[in-house]
Amino acid sequence: MDKSKAPLITIGVVSCNRFYYLRALLESAKLCVTYPNVQWIVVDNASIEPGLVDYLKAQTFIDSLILREERSPKSEHPEALNIITEQAKGEYIIILSDDVQFIRKNWEWDIINILNKYQEITSVSLSALRKVTLERYFKGITYERFKHIAYDIKHRRVVRAQRSFKTDKGVIFRSFGYMREPIDGVGMLIASRTALWKKLGPWKTNAASSDSIDSSAGGEADMLKRAIGYKVKGHMVTPIEPVIATIVTDSEGLNARVRNNTRFGKYLPPHGDLYYEINDKLETYTDFPFSFESVVAPVKFELPLDEAGNLIKGSVNFTIANEIE
Repeated sequence: MDKSKAPLITIGVVSCNRFYYLRALLESAKLCVTYPNVQWIVVDNASIEPGLVDYLKAQTFIDSLILREERSPKSEHPEALNIITEQAKGEYIIILSDDVQFIRKNWEWDIINILNKYQEITSVSLSALRKVTLERYFKGITYERFKHIAYDIKHRRVVRAQRSFKTDKGVIFRSFGYMREPIDGVGMLIASRTALWKKLGPWKTNAASSDSIDSSAGGEADMLKRAIGYKVKGHMVTPIEPVIATIVTDSEGLNARVRNNTRFGKYLPPHGDLYYEINDKLETYTDFPFSFESVVAPVKFELPLDEAGNLIKGSVNFTIANEIE
C-alpha cells in the first residue's frame, strides 16, 4: 500500500507498572497493525516494574516515547492523555490503555473509511463487549432506553436512533445511538478524528474527584459535559468484529489495577507473548456484533464465565494488594 495515500493514524498508549499487559498489547500490535502510516506515541507514568522501561526503549517502531520521571497518581492519567493529543499528528487517533490486546488483523482501512464517509459518526468503539452488554445496548425495550432517549432530547435536542452504517466495501458498523455517548470520556479504546479532541481538550482534573475507581480524577465526567456544551451529538458505532479485548485472567473477572503505588488484584503473565489468539477473519457473518465470549480465545487459560456462559465482570480486587517496587 502506498504510504502517501494512507491518512496518518496516531495510536497512543498510556502505561503504568503493568509490564505483562503492556508487552502483550505491543506484541499483538506488531501482528495486527499492518497499516502503512501510523504514528506511535507511548506515555509511561514513571513505571518502576523491572524490565518495563528497557522493553519500551527497545521498541524501534515507537515514534515518541515519553518516560515521565515522577508519579502523580491523582492526575497522571489525564495528563498522559493530554500529552498524546498534543503530540498527535494523525488525522485519526486511537488511545489505548495498557490492559488490552489486539485480537484481529485487517481492520484499519474499514475504520478510516467509515469515519471519512459519515460525518455523523463521532467515534468507533474497538472493544469486544460482553454478551449481556450487547443485549442491553441493542435488544429489548427497557426503562434504561427511555431514560437515554430523554437524556438525548434534553441535552442534544435530538434522538440518535440506532442504525447501521456500511463502508464502501459493505462492511457493517452498528450505531449505539442514544444508548451511548458520542465519545468516550477519556478518549480511550475508540477511534475518532484527532481534530475533535484538540477542540474539546485538554482533560482537566479535580483532585477531590480522584478515587480508587476513577483514575481520570474527574476528567472523564468533565469531558462528557464539555462535549454537550460543544454540541457533539453524533454516533458511536461498533464494528461487527471487535478489534481489541480487555485482558481478563482473574476468576472474578478482573485484572490487576494500579492505584497510587499499589497494584491490586492478581497479576498473571501470559503463556507466551499473548493472552488471546489472533483472528484473521471470523467465518460466520452477521449484522449483530460478536460478543467477547464468542470471539476471544484465551491462550492456555479459561475465561471467567458464569453458569449462563457470560463473562464475569469485576472492577478492582482490593483483597490482593502489592506494593510496586
